[in-house]
Amino acid sequence: MRAIAAVLIALIIPAACLAGDFQIEEKADAIVVKSDGKLVTRYLFKERRPVFFPLVGPGGQSMTREWPLNPDSGKPESTDHPHHTGIWFAHGDVRNTPDEEFSDYWHKTTIECLGFMDFEENARKDTIVSQNKWIGNSGRPQARDRRVIRFGKDGNALWIDFEIRINAFKKKQVILGDTKEGTFSIRVPETMTIETNSKELRHLSKGDIITSEGITGKPTWGTRAKWCAYTGPVEGKDTVIAMFDHPDNPRHPTWWMARHYGLFGANPFGISYFEEKPRGTGDMVIPAGESVTFKWRLLFLDAAFDKEVVEKHYESFSN
Repeated sequence: MRAIAAVLIALIIPAACLAGDFQIEEKADAIVVKSDGKLVTRYLFKERRPVFFPLVGPGGQSMTREWPLNPDSGKPESTDHPHHTGIWFAHGDVRNTPDEEFSDYWHKTTIECLGFMDFEENARKDTIVSQNKWIGNSGRPQARDRRVIRFGKDGNALWIDFEIRINAFKKKQVILGDTKEGTFSIRVPETMTIETNSKELRHLSKGDIITSEGITGKPTWGTRAKWCAYTGPVEGKDTVIAMFDHPDNPRHPTWWMARHYGLFGANPFGISYFEEKPRGTGDMVIPAGESVTFKWRLLFLDAAFDKEVVEKHYESFSN
């Protein structure tokens, strides 16, 4: 009977899986996520490293910079940092031994998606589960990871929960090096920046940055907080993009790579840069055969910034 039921389900929902209010479908080069039939995001797993692009917020606005993945968008945008693509996870200093040359997954080396686990079953739970291989400078694998990505929404809020377990091979440790080049990140729209890198477009910059500790503006860079938020207009509407660091994460609360020009990321490794400590202070070693897990949430609000609202969402995530 179970076999017959499985066949019937496959016939009824062959590729697109209804996941509560979400529909998740696997294509040749992307996982397409929709809500009520409208695009939320595409998880592009054939890029140099997997990325979410675009991300359509709860108000219908595009919540990431279009360039360089959509260079013909027609939007006035800066064209700095071509490796800032949508929403992504990468790290700029990865080694297996202290004396080897580091591999830079932030700028050039490859994180290869190996496939999706139990896709039909997981997609019906608003979830994508993938396995990935990190290919270093030598062309040989340095590490692997398992990602569990969940989608949720409520009223004017949309969120992505991103959990990543980084695994060291049985006979090879992994060193996640002390660098500011990382780690879980988004490049926000030009109008949410405090000061875009393009002098010609600075009239568009109308955003701000705020942390749970009350720090605002440019000084948020390199500070520690349980959450950090960009706020500002997108396509004429007040919006918020907040990122949450889970209390179970190593080195919680994390440091924030929140730049005035629109790079926004959680980085628990670049301690020497953020706190002017000796190089290597932020190194994290994963012993051979072991792993480390991080959990973050990206929250998108179709509303003006309200600290109490963000705090309530944080409490829901952390509990």
